[in-house]
Amino acid sequence: MQVWKFALGILAALAFGCGDNGRASPASPDGPGSPDGPGSDDDLCLGRPTGSVCGDSGSGLDGACQPSRCGDHVVDSARGEDCDGTSECTAACRLSPCDDPGPCMVAERNADGVCVSRKLDDGTRCEDRDACTAADHCEAGVCVGAAVQGDAGLRGEVTSFGAAPELDSWMAGPATFVGPDRLVFLESTTFTQSRLSLVRVDRTLTRLATAVSQAGYHYNIGWIYRPTTHVIALTDTAFAVIDGAGPEWPSSGIELFEIVDDALVSRGVTQMPGDSAPAFAVAARKDTLWVCGPRGTIAAPFEIQTYTFDETAQRLTLAGRAGVRGCNGLAISRDGETLFVAGNGVLAMDVSSNPIPGHADNARRPTICPPGPSDPSCQLWPGLQINQIEVNQDYIAVTTTDNVGDLGEVRIASAHDASTVRVIDSATPYAGPLGIALAGHRIFIEWWQWDQTLTWPTLEVAVHPLDATTTESIARMPIREACCGRESFTLLSFAARGDLAVLQPWRRVVRFDEQAHQLTPVTGTAHGSLGAIAAAGPGAVSTLGPYASHRVDLADPDHPEIVAGGMTLSAKTADFQLVRDRPGGRPRLVTSSTSMFFPLAQRSARERFSLYDALPGAEPTSIGSFWIQGDHDQKTLLGAGGGQLFQLRPTGDVDLHLRRFETSGGIGLVEQELAPDLDVALTGQPLPQYPIRALEAFGVASSGKEIVIIERFYMTGFAQGVTVATWLSIGATEVTTIARAKLADVPAAGQVAVAGDQALVMWFDGVARLRRNGVSIEVEAVRNLQADAQVENPFFTRILDFDGKRAVATTHHWTLPAPEHSHWLVEVMNATDLSVLASYETSEEVQGLAVAGTELVFGMNSAVRVADPRCP
Repeated sequence: MQVWKFALGILAALAFGCGDNGRASPASPDGPGSPDGPGSDDDLCLGRPTGSVCGDSGSGLDGACQPSRCGDHVVDSARGEDCDGTSECTAACRLSPCDDPGPCMVAERNADGVCVSRKLDDGTRCEDRDACTAADHCEAGVCVGAAVQGDAGLRGEVTSFGAAPELDSWMAGPATFVGPDRLVFLESTTFTQSRLSLVRVDRTLTRLATAVSQAGYHYNIGWIYRPTTHVIALTDTAFAVIDGAGPEWPSSGIELFEIVDDALVSRGVTQMPGDSAPAFAVAARKDTLWVCGPRGTIAAPFEIQTYTFDETAQRLTLAGRAGVRGCNGLAISRDGETLFVAGNGVLAMDVSSNPIPGHADNARRPTICPPGPSDPSCQLWPGLQINQIEVNQDYIAVTTTDNVGDLGEVRIASAHDASTVRVIDSATPYAGPLGIALAGHRIFIEWWQWDQTLTWPTLEVAVHPLDATTTESIARMPIREACCGRESFTLLSFAARGDLAVLQPWRRVVRFDEQAHQLTPVTGTAHGSLGAIAAAGPGAVSTLGPYASHRVDLADPDHPEIVAGGMTLSAKTADFQLVRDRPGGRPRLVTSSTSMFFPLAQRSARERFSLYDALPGAEPTSIGSFWIQGDHDQKTLLGAGGGQLFQLRPTGDVDLHLRRFETSGGIGLVEQELAPDLDVALTGQPLPQYPIRALEAFGVASSGKEIVIIERFYMTGFAQGVTVATWLSIGATEVTTIARAKLADVPAAGQVAVAGDQALVMWFDGVARLRRNGVSIEVEAVRNLQADAQVENPFFTRILDFDGKRAVATTHHWTLPAPEHSHWLVEVMNATDLSVLASYETSEEVQGLAVAGTELVFGMNSAVRVADPRCP
């Protein structure tokens, strides 16, 4: 259940207190604190205006000036104005955007540069983001609607295929070819269920059928992350889904599916033995399925399970279990007579007479083995650590690593006599092969290359010939370019057949053109992720995911439809995405935290952002991209509000560094730096009896003018700790601490949301509502999730919305008694007492929330669900 990740929050960097350097002052007698006075362990100080910026903008790495704010103006040379080579730009200043006046007003600057607002005509359609009002329209500059009443309930759902990896895994979502032009995609929706899609591949990807599998998605954590959920074809009309999590998951099993008239039909689940090893690798021929993984015994630390397949009865049966010295990968020869087991070298085993490797009936020496004594097996490449293996009629391909999983090279051998044909290695340092897939006399290789100045690598796929005088690539295509935060540092495997390949972890489908020596992407309307969501006019929403954008029609809430889109965005698309969803509006961040354990954080020295228009009537359109400078140790937290980005980082022993970025300044930029318009140091001191400090989380008000920071202070040895909230007012050039207090009953913080004088703080199994009262911050309501006889290990994952009246959050729990089942919920809470007003069970974790008319719309990785609100 991955609770171990909760401990990662303890390791966050230092936060700040307050000092006597002129930037902060002792607490007011009326505020929080102790009569012991400054310097005691209860000293929580309130600050005067702290920090300012107005001056040099500096020149960029390419000699172009960067945007910076000076008063009410922004010096903007990022669009090509001249720079004098020192610190000042010669171009005239561009006025900064006016504050957003709301959906029924337009703010513009007059000839004197002053922001003035004008009202939209009465009757103009608008969206007040309240699902309990209908027929929203403008009246006297205000968006109003008629109140509606109704009970909460779920409406229709539409799903996608080939979505991004989820469930905290880099490798979730395998795919396999079933027949020459059919693909099966698996979407990891919960820990105990998955969604399957049968897809036809021609010029586009067309989904033919869907089904739900009782196999959840799991992976094993070691030196190398390994998926233990697999999809593999047995024939052109049958495939298996292996949920091989190991003995800690009693539900581990193999579900068999048959394709009947392009429909997916489950033929039942074959339970794996209760002491089964995690499934590191699988291989199959038309009558047999092999599954292998670590068993843990000294004599045979790995085990291969053999299942026979009766095609007529559509049934799998466990035939036997055999121990082996190592098993990181499996492959079967094209004649079906030799099983290759990758580990310390490659073990070639005869399975020509009996499918159980090592069985006494198997007495033939595999033809690939070098001459030697009569032995039904032999070892190839002894001494090499092998982690992946692919076999076709002519070649064996493997990837090597060292004993801690560092990537090595690709080795190609003859499938006839094991002579080494090629060694393919990266031509540059800090690079290596992540995954391989054989396709005839070619091999697809997924390469990563790491720029040491960044945290995340560039990924690309290349096609290398195996029957030419050189193995130099004949086609290359970028998959991810120097970004962002979900790339794998571990080995992958992916599917290929003929001229097609389906790449992990993102399941981009590519086709190789032999004549043109070119790789081109193939996609379809429902291909890709749907997690980030924004209203896009009456009866529609736009969604964004890694490489993917979609438009979803909600005209019939019971039958929403994906009407446009696919995996069409650039390989340079950032994980962080901003959307402008109405004319004149300021871009807002639609990316949410990946989970409670991983708040929004800067994961690269140049964290990248993509901007899109998601206006009515069209798919999201790219309007700019930029990066912000920072550190890449993942201690820098990010937040957004009021059309602005905020970057907060602990520095030294007691300080914080706060930067603000105007997102509108990124419109029109093309992979250029966006410089901050506010850059301040917040100085203070920790509580004396609590010398260890961790910055937990922070939230930004929708206006962008207030921030709430949550810190955790610990005694030496982490024996005891206290939680402290600091409320900041953000001005044009200064930051002021307006309230600070210790928080009772708040043991930690993973996420924070701010609305007016209230804030919502969430941790693993609890949530609290705070209210600022002058210089004090009070905890007015707390809700803790509780386990009982039916519910096990409930926890929060995301704050979806908070407006001071209602709080919306995603939760997860396990149902009892065994077998356990994984359940995702969206809970709408009354902000006053945090009681649950409505609860919606969803097919997977909800990542984003939009209001479209009178409907709530939940954005998930591979689904969009419509729901009726509870409107009293």
